[in-house]
This record gives sequence, structure tokens and C-alpha cells, in this order.
Amino acid sequence: AATGLTLMVSSQGTDIVCKDVAIGEVWLAGGQSNMEGAGRMTSTDDVLTAHPDPLVRAFMMNDVWGPAVPLLNTKWNSRDPLIGGIFRKERDTSVWHPYDVPGEMPFHADRCGVGPGYAFAREMARITGVPQAVIPCAVGGSSMNDWDPDATDRDTFFAYTLRRFRAAGGRVRGLYWDQGEADTAEACRARYVARMQHLVARFREVTGDPELPVVINQIAATTLPWITEKTSHTEATITYPSRSL
Repeated sequence: AATGLTLMVSSQGTDIVCKDVAIGEVWLAGGQSNMEGAGRMTSTDDVLTAHPDPLVRAFMMNDVWGPAVPLLNTKWNSRDPLIGGIFRKERDTSVWHPYDVPGEMPFHADRCGVGPGYAFAREMARITGVPQAVIPCAVGGSSMNDWDPDATDRDTFFAYTLRRFRAAGGRVRGLYWDQGEADTAEACRARYVARMQHLVARFREVTGDPELPVVINQIAATTLPWITEKTSHTEATITYPSRSL
């Protein structure tokens, strides 16, 4: 583990120099709106944006590595056609978070957009002393059907995440996951555990790590007690090794 390194690649008289290179661990951050970012920017977040933590990096939405910031899922910067289309629809129809300026959105009007991926990476770096990075892949409102790893008739967020995974270098330490509110109907809840098990198995298959660690966020049950009940049941039923709630 190290930061502040310089990497030079030379070929046929051409040198490419990468500065401020970090060696550490990389996490996929997937799921729906809470992972994508539903928290409001605070003055602390403004400071962290202006002065990034050198131990925390991100594969940004424009497919470029850089310092991680609290607002990670800037869909308007995405190069992926699936996410770009979703953003344009959200921009034109959203009643949740009206945008400041149509077409250019540095923030939502109420400064929402902070998710747990950045805080997770900072805490992991603090605990381990190892540089941490996240690949934000969450999409608000997405259901398990939208993440279906076996779908062949449409693009899915699993396929989108796989594209991001490969573009970022194809090596990750684990999956950080927060999803489930879109699957609260009784029919969806009955299938949730099996679908989550299968999704985890497919992530482990495509990453080449049969024991890929999976960290699952649990939403507080203060106002929606069924969320904790379902998430706890999911955690208890997913008997794969290397998973945590």
C-alpha cells in the first residue's frame, strides 16, 4: 500500500507518466438511491470536496480515476449510454429533486446526492491504513429485476457495473451494496433472497473471486420497520462466506 507514486510507461519512444498513483483496495458500490446518494451536502462535505483525502480515490462517472469526494454519483458526467439516458429522463421529469440549471447540474437544488460510498472508503482507509477506492455504480429506484445478471433482452445495471468494473482495471476487493426498497411488494419480497444470492454468485463469478467480500447496508427501521426485517432475513439467509451486514 502506498500513495504519491509516479508510474511511467514507455513504448517506441513515447513516455506516459501518471503521477500521484495509489496502491490499495477497490470496492464496487452498487444498489439503489441510498447508495447513489440521498443525503444533503453539509459544510463538512464542502471542505472534503475542496481538500480531498489522499487515501481515498474513485473511478469517477466519466471513467477517469481521481480523488474521491462526497458527491460521487454525478450521472450527468457518465459516459455510459444507459446511465446518460436515465439522467436525461430524471432531469426532465423528476419531482423529487428539481435541478438548478437544466443541462448542467453540479448539485440538486436541495444539495442532495451524498451516499455512503465515500464515508465507507474513508473509514476503511482509517481502519486499515491502506488506500481505498470506490467505483460508484448505484442507480436510484432500481429493483432486483433491473440488476438481473442473466437478462439478455435488455441492458441492466449488472451489465453497466460490469462495464465499469472492466474499465477501471478489472480488480476489486469487494462489493458494497445498498438496495431493496424497490422490492417491497409481497411477490418481490418472496423472491428477494434467492435473487440476491444469485446476484452475489454472479458478481463473484465475473470478478474471478469465489469469496468476494460483500458488505450490505441495513436501513434503519425507525419509519419503515419492514426494511430491517427483510434485510435481516436476507443477511441470515445468504450463507455465502465473506459477507457482512
